[in-house]
This record gives sequence, structure tokens and C-alpha cells, in this order.
Amino acid sequence: MIPIPAIPFFNRRRAMGPALAAILLSARLASAQSDANVVKALTDMANLETGLSFVELDLGFYVPLEALDDVAFPTTPAHNHIDDGGGAAVVRPGVGRFDPQRALLSLTWGGPYVTYQPGTTQEDIQPYDRGSPLDPWGMPYLFFSPLGLLRGDSLTFTQEFYGDQFDRYAIVSLGPDRVMSGDDLVRLFNGSVTTRGLSSISGAGVTARNDASGSSFTAKHNAPFSIRGYRLAAGPGERRVLFGATELTDVSEWTDTRVTVRPPLGVFGTQSVVVEILGSPTNALELTIRPNAAAHWMGYR
Repeated sequence: MIPIPAIPFFNRRRAMGPALAAILLSARLASAQSDANVVKALTDMANLETGLSFVELDLGFYVPLEALDDVAFPTTPAHNHIDDGGGAAVVRPGVGRFDPQRALLSLTWGGPYVTYQPGTTQEDIQPYDRGSPLDPWGMPYLFFSPLGLLRGDSLTFTQEFYGDQFDRYAIVSLGPDRVMSGDDLVRLFNGSVTTRGLSSISGAGVTARNDASGSSFTAKHNAPFSIRGYRLAAGPGERRVLFGATELTDVSEWTDTRVTVRPPLGVFGTQSVVVEILGSPTNALELTIRPNAAAHWMGYR
């Protein structure tokens, strides 16, 4: 505990009264405990990054935070994420999202890379992955890639909390108030993604659904929206945006991290959005374009 200087404080005790003195002492104790918790959280996040770095050096992958304390031959396989579902959920650092199939790491796994003490991991399946390490305020540490929040339980990323706001990998604690706010603690890694990938869709009237199974987006009919991602730059004639089988050609902006398009009249429904560059498609984002009243009547003429 951080030491509290007693002499100056108690020299004033008679003047301020015992009740006020007790309140101030309580406030100092609370502040000291808060400072200690912040130091612990920052230390935890540094240790988690170190563990992930060693996994990447040993195996070439990142794994979810809940897997860092796994052992190759567990005595409790139900809580051992290296063997869940026939293998481990893995993220190639340069890609930023989970491989679609689990990797068999049991024979090469060198863990535990971080040791979690009993009672310091999440037991339920929400608000993050089961087995996730908890911060000093009882909330799970969150692991982000530049594409979004990584969810090892479903091999997806979502736009929950900070979504794709970081330009590199990051670990986040939601801080003393346990919600996304100004007291959050963020530890940014050095590496970013190096391959093409889509993260989210944004724009006026665009809404997102986020849960453990991933994110999906809804946009207005014939209204522009922006597709966010990484390594999207390419010259004209080498790139295109697809909404299902329909190419969206009304493009007003194309940068390395953003493509803004307007779907034509009469195009609506739920499809996968893909950016294709030099014939190679990115990952897909699910988008629903809502038909408005005019589009409905056009369909019945």
C-alpha cells in the first residue's frame, strides 16, 4: 500500500474535527488503493503482451488471452483452450483476424506463457471469452487487433467497445468504472497488420450489430457508406467493390484504409461486402441494405 503521511494530516485533526478527518483519511486510502490497482493493471497488460510475443516467436501466431495459461497436457481439458474444438484459435499477426480453422498446437505448445491465479479469470461466457484474465476491478482484459475486438470463443472479431480504432494490436482495461470511458488503460503493441482486410462499415444511417458471433451492418437504400480496413490501396482497374454478385461502381473515395461507395437504386437485401484487388478478395462483411418505400413500389411496377 502507498504510505500515507500522517503527521501533517493529524496536526490539523483538532481544527477540522474527527468526522472530517475520518472522511479525508478514507479518501486517501481509496486513492492509494486506486493507484495500486492502476499499477497492477499496467503490469498485467505488459505481462500479457510479453506472453503473446513469446507465443508468436515460438509458433508464429497470437492466441486469445484465455489460452496463455494453457499447458500441452492438461488435467482439466474442459478449461484448456489449446485443445478446445480440436485445436487452438490462432491469429496470424500480419492478418489481424482469426484463421477460419483451429491450429493443432498441442505437440508444439510451450505454455503456460502467463500463469493466472485461481479466481482471476472470467468463469461465464460474457462479457468476453470464458477464461479471460480479469483486471483489478473484476472486468476482463480485452484484446484488439486493428480490425476489431478478437473473440476466440467464436473465431471472429467484432466492433464492440473500441472496434477498429487502434492502428495496431492493443490490450485494454476498462478501468475503475468498468465501462468504456476516459479512465480506460490501453497498451499498444509495436506491430500492425500487413495484409488486406476489412474491419467495419460506417456512415450516416449505418447501424451495427455486435456480439460474440461477429458484427453485421445495416445501411440505407441508395445512401453512401464507407468500408474501413487496411492495405486497400490499388490503382483504377485493379480494384472493385462487390455487394454479393453486384459490383458497386459509384466510388467517391478510395484510400489505404477507407473506400466510400453509393449502391445504385434498386439494390438492397443482405449480402457479403468484399473488396477485390488484383483479383484477390478480402474477408467479407455482412451488410443489409434496407429498401425504402420508393424501392418497394419500384419493385411492384
